[in-house]
Amino acid sequence: MHADRITAFFLGTDADTVERLQPLLQQACPSADLIACDRAGQAVDAARRPPEILILGNCSAEDREAAEAAVDEDGLPRWALFDLRPYGDMDESCVRLSLDDSSDTIGRILKVGLESHRLRRQNLQMTSDFRSVSRRMCHDLRTPLSCIQTVLSVLEMGGGAGPLPPTLVESASTSTQELARMIDQLAMLGRTWGAPSANASVNVQETFEEASRSIARRFSVDAVAIHAASSFPAASGVLIWVEYIWETYLAYAYQQLPEGEQIEVSSEETNAGHKRFTVTIPGAAGVASELSRAFLPFHLLADQRGRGRVDFALVQRFTRLMGGTCGAEVEGSAARLYFSLPA
Repeated sequence: MHADRITAFFLGTDADTVERLQPLLQQACPSADLIACDRAGQAVDAARRPPEILILGNCSAEDREAAEAAVDEDGLPRWALFDLRPYGDMDESCVRLSLDDSSDTIGRILKVGLESHRLRRQNLQMTSDFRSVSRRMCHDLRTPLSCIQTVLSVLEMGGGAGPLPPTLVESASTSTQELARMIDQLAMLGRTWGAPSANASVNVQETFEEASRSIARRFSVDAVAIHAASSFPAASGVLIWVEYIWETYLAYAYQQLPEGEQIEVSSEETNAGHKRFTVTIPGAAGVASELSRAFLPFHLLADQRGRGRVDFALVQRFTRLMGGTCGAEVEGSAARLYFSLPA
C-alpha cells in the first residue's frame, strides 16, 4: 500500500535532547521528518497524516493533556506518544523513553511504540467498523428484505394463481440487487482490515467502461448519458476498489441528473503528481447540502444519526488506503465528485 512519511514532533524538549534523539529516530524511522514545537497547539496545527510520533519532554500539564487527547480527521489517536520524564503519571498509550538507554534500546522502543500505535488505531477502527455495520448496514438491509417478504406473502395468499403486478416484480428485483450490492460492500470492507491489498497499475479506462456498463444494467437502460474524455491515464491502486468508486459516483450522478443533461467525466494531473478523476453533474447544485456531509469515515457512521452515506464512506476508505483523496465540490449549478490516485 501507499507508504506515508513519518513525522516526529518534539514538545517541551531542549535543543540538546532533539539533537541527541535525531540520529536515533532516523535510524529507527529513516523517513522521519522532525519538527520541534513549543506548544501542543503547534503540533496539532502542523500535524500531517499518520503515522506520526510525539515525544513529550518538560511541557505543561495542559499541553500534555491536549497531546494525549488529540485525534486525527478520522477520530483516531493522532500519534505514537513517548514520554522522556523518568517518572510521573502518563496516558496508558504513552511509552516511557529514557535517554540513559543504549542507542539500540531506544531504537527498539521507538519501533515497538510506533507499531503499538498502529495496532491501537487499527483495533479502534475495526471495533467502530463493526458498530457501523450493525447499526447502519443492518438497518439498511431491512428495507429490501421487507420488500421481498411482501412479495412472498402475496404469492402465498394468491396460491400462485395469476401473474404478479409488474410494479411488485420490479420492486422485488430492485431489492434483490440492493441486497447483492450490500453483500459486496461488506466483502470489500473486510478486505481493508489487517493487511489490505497492495497497489498495482490500474487501467482506469477499463474500470470506467465496466462501471458504465454496470450502471446501465442496474438502472435498466441501454446506456447512461455520459460525455467522457477519449481515454483516462493509468494510475496506482486496487482494481476492484477503483471500479467500485466509479460505480458509486456514476450511480449517484445518474440519480441526480436533470432530464436532458448528461454526466461529464474528466481527468487531470494534480500539483502533487496524482491523477484526479472528476464526475460532474450539471444542474445538480441542490445536492450541495447532502454532499457536504456525505464523505464521513466508515467507522464513524454508527454515531451520525443518519448523516453520511455508506457507499461514499467506503469510497473514502478505499482512496485513502490507495494513497489518494476524494470529495465533492459544488460550483455554480454543477456538482462534482472527484477522486485522485498516485500515478
